[in-house]
Amino acid sequence: MEGRIQAFDYLQLHDPEFAIETARELQNDSDPELAAAAAARLGALGDQAATERFDRLLASFVDGPAEKRESAAHLVGLSLRDGASAAVLSDLLEDAEPTVVRAAIQSAGQLTRDEDLPVLIRLLGSRRYSAASRTAVSAYGDRAVPELGIIMRADGAGIHLQRQAARALGIIGGYKASQVLLAYLRRQRQTARTEALRSLSRIRDREPEVEFHRDVVSLLSHAALKRYFEATAEAESIEGSAPGPASRFLEQAVQERRDRTLNEVFELLSLLYPPREIRDARYRIFSGQPEQRANALEYLDSLLIGDGLRPLLLEALEQDQQGVMRSGARLFGFAAAPYPSVLRALLNSSDSWLQACACGAAVESNCTECKPRIEQLTQHPNPVLREAAVAAAASL
Repeated sequence: MEGRIQAFDYLQLHDPEFAIETARELQNDSDPELAAAAAARLGALGDQAATERFDRLLASFVDGPAEKRESAAHLVGLSLRDGASAAVLSDLLEDAEPTVVRAAIQSAGQLTRDEDLPVLIRLLGSRRYSAASRTAVSAYGDRAVPELGIIMRADGAGIHLQRQAARALGIIGGYKASQVLLAYLRRQRQTARTEALRSLSRIRDREPEVEFHRDVVSLLSHAALKRYFEATAEAESIEGSAPGPASRFLEQAVQERRDRTLNEVFELLSLLYPPREIRDARYRIFSGQPEQRANALEYLDSLLIGDGLRPLLLEALEQDQQGVMRSGARLFGFAAAPYPSVLRALLNSSDSWLQACACGAAVESNCTECKPRIEQLTQHPNPVLREAAVAAAASL
């Protein structure tokens, strides 16, 4: 069915007159699917008789087996947005057959009817349909942003749903979508943080005219750098306190989070400063080549003159780990802490992977004071963390 529709699209684009002539011949074809596709094309051009024929054929498909319903789902995307046939889309989006639902999602993205948007956003949360739904929701443009914003603000929204919503906002782009994404990054619970940052970067690259609030971005950058200094102190505390494999794994996870956090700072800076230059500076800083690193630091030192973030960023980049530790203690009061205290702090973090790793380390070090928090995590919605917590609670 899709191939036939694409053939009509090709004819319409390259030879409109021949396309109309062909459609008039084929609307009475013995193949009902081909006839319906031709009638839909003529109906879109104002042929009322063709529209009525299309409606009758579509109705016969909707009541048929799965393959006919799939054809109906494809064909309804050719109907008029406010036509009677478009109403069948609501039922097709709820069909029990996945191929029918996928075809209906595609048609919903073509028609962009307001009444279909809530269903499409719900289907974003289904791994089976999320890719198709993301494309369809994005086709609504700014009209979808308020609904997606509700998902991004909802604490009870599923992790997969929020991540897909963030990606859809990045595809939609524009000022409104960027505001929703920035507001999300200020929330305490950020299960879609990576996707939100990537979507902001996508908007920045594709739409350089979109302006991001400097105060908000600076606040987020400062918070990310604070987390960098905190993670450095945590890694130092773990390294000096617990030699077991679980603690080494936890230390590695903390170091990885610290590195990701520093990358986030550069992504945020690229929203305010030339993205290509910021990303090039990041590459050179981590290139392992002293000369390139020195040049990049000099560039940032010059670029960020007048920016309150400048001294904090340079302190994070220009020093070794011990120097970063001293800066963290001076600026934020972060210092190496007893191992049980670090475990409790990580178990209370918003990073579910770090929490899961801390569960294993708590068992290894027999941290019984961690057990009450671990027992709470046995009810966590994240399945990986929940499994780790259940195992740890049973072992302590």
